[in-house]
Formats: sequence, C-alpha cells, structure tokens
Amino acid sequence: MVTSAVSDLPKNLAPELARFDEQWKSTLTTLTAERAAVMESVKTERMAIVSALDHQREALARDFARERAAIAAETDRVAQHAIAKAGEQLRDLVITTGLVVTVLSLIVLGLPFLFGYWVGRAAGRRERADSPPAK
Repeated sequence: MVTSAVSDLPKNLAPELARFDEQWKSTLTTLTAERAAVMESVKTERMAIVSALDHQREALARDFARERAAIAAETDRVAQHAIAKAGEQLRDLVITTGLVVTVLSLIVLGLPFLFGYWVGRAAGRRERADSPPAK
C-alpha cells in the first residue's frame, strides 16, 4: 500500500503541478500587469506633482518680483521724500544762519558805534555844562 501510494504520487502530483504552474503563470501575469499599472499611476502622479511644483514656483517667483518692485518703489519714494525734506531744511538753515550772522554782525559792529555816540553826547553835555554861558 505504501509502495503503491509512493508509485501513484507522480501520477497524482502531475495534474496538481500543472494546475499550480497555470495558477502561477496567471498570478505572475496579473502581478506584472498590476505593477505596470502602478508604475504608470506613479509616473502620472509624479508628472502632476512636478507640474504643480512648477506652477507654484512660477507663482512664487512672480510674487517675489512684484514684492521686490513694490519695495524698490517704496524705497525710491522714501529717498525722494528724504532728499526733498533735507533740501528744505538746508534752505531753512541757510536762511536762519544768514539772519543770525547779519544780526550778530550788526550787534558786534554797531555796539561800539552806539557806545561811542552815547559817550560823545555825554561828553558834549558835560562840556556845555562846564563852560560859561556865552553873552
């Protein structure tokens, strides 16, 4: 009985091996097709991600360029305002300095003449007071 079972083993195993071989080929074919589909899906998704990243990068570059232009315009406006304000302040400083120099010059040069005039008048009064009246 054992010998007959062992001798029948190749006969009984052959159809099972053939069926297993067919199932294995079918499974490999299915796996190959699914792998190809997954690879195509990954490729499509990768292309979509790359495209989305390119669009986002372009949008970011446009935003940076717009912000850079706005900052440059604001800087130019501030610089022009500062230059105009500095010019006004310089003009005011020159006018004020001119007035102060003129007033100080009048004071420094005019005071000796004013004191001389007062001393001369006082001396003239004293001489008239000391001199006898004329007949």
